[in-house]
Amino acid sequence: MSESRIHDERVIFRAGRQGTKVRAVLWGAVLLAILALWGGWGTANHMTLPEADGGGLAPPVQRIGWGVAIALLGVLPAVGMVVYGRCYVLRLVWRGGAETVRVETLRPFGRAWRDIHGDQVTGLTRYEGTLHVPRGHHVDAPWVSLRVAGRRLPFVVDLQGEFAPGADGLLD
Repeated sequence: MSESRIHDERVIFRAGRQGTKVRAVLWGAVLLAILALWGGWGTANHMTLPEADGGGLAPPVQRIGWGVAIALLGVLPAVGMVVYGRCYVLRLVWRGGAETVRVETLRPFGRAWRDIHGDQVTGLTRYEGTLHVPRGHHVDAPWVSLRVAGRRLPFVVDLQGEFAPGADGLLD
């Protein structure tokens, strides 16, 4: 196979601003987790009883229980966002030489890639993603769930992203 054929790549989808927003929420969740861990550690080490109960440090079980609860309140959303980032598609790149699509996903530090062949796609489901709250906001965020063989969670393609010319109906 020639060198030019191997590098025959074309970006067919880019999440654009939506990907930037997801990355910002991911880092916000990581920051929340760090603050919650700090707060949980402080609570586990310094939680005191009310003056009516004699003051002083609370029993260890109580301090540790509250400390773990506070830490989990911050860590669980961060874990959820990291998992979502592993599913959220930043770019789809057609690799003509290899006849595959490279799926680029979000990681807390950088990006990850996975090349898939058409026969590995096991499901494609479109969701309208609409929500209307009376006297409130209207959300219109369509997305596609892209299931691939050998992968437990589907990829999520945000249809508010930018498709290359001629690739608009690719995921319909």
